Amino acid sequence: MRRLGIAIVTYNREKILAETISRIREFTTGEYDLVVSDDGSADGTVAYCRKNNIPCITAPNSGIAANKNRGIYALLHYFNADTILILEDDCQPEVRSWNEHWQSITERWQHVCYGPVSTWPKEVIKAGTGTIDDPYRMAQLTAQITGVTREALNKVGYLSPLFAGYGHEHVEWTRRFAQAGYFEMDLFPCSNYGLHLAESGTFFNQAQVDKNYRILLKIVRRKMKFVKPWRHFWQKGNFIRTIKNSLTPQRKDED
Repeated sequence: MRRLGIAIVTYNREKILAETISRIREFTTGEYDLVVSDDGSADGTVAYCRKNNIPCITAPNSGIAANKNRGIYALLHYFNADTILILEDDCQPEVRSWNEHWQSITERWQHVCYGPVSTWPKEVIKAGTGTIDDPYRMAQLTAQITGVTREALNKVGYLSPLFAGYGHEHVEWTRRFAQAGYFEMDLFPCSNYGLHLAESGTFFNQAQVDKNYRILLKIVRRKMKFVKPWRHFWQKGNFIRTIKNSLTPQRKDED
């Protein structure tokens, strides 16, 4: 049986994080591992996780790509997850056994994103009915939840560490799965089953989004097939050390 891992990525949203964890515990069925990946929060996030015995990786603020990569790496190497669901802290389950749909659709398509968003025009849905075998297929992307398998990660890799802050990092990552043949380009499989987005505010920064867009254009032209979660050797050591030091000493480092 495939092992399910859930990573929640968060930044300065202790209250919303606590609500999301409560909902995961209420509505998730079966066995799963849960880890929080914290991007340098200055509130009580880390203290809350430690108090409630929730595995939590914490590192200096470095943006969405790095924070998601830490959660993915931990679930692969410390919890031996086969199927990984990455939730942003304001993405909350509201249907019992929501995870069964998301695990099945992820294992069917190898990489699945959140969608459609209710505020988007219907025209962005190019195909699909939202089921496991016939998911929505869209050219636009949002990433409040992402599903990915160990096998696909071994082929495509992580989000690019070239991105900082917020914006476009997930577009480049999903395009690589299309290039690897898991689905057609601009027909990205999406679902919105069993989830709602809590009111949480935003850390949107237009300058950072614009900078990341320029990075996106450069990376797309390179047509990279596999990306590691670090840029250089010294970054690799720091990346792994941060995760190892954050998690309980009983966990085995399998790197």
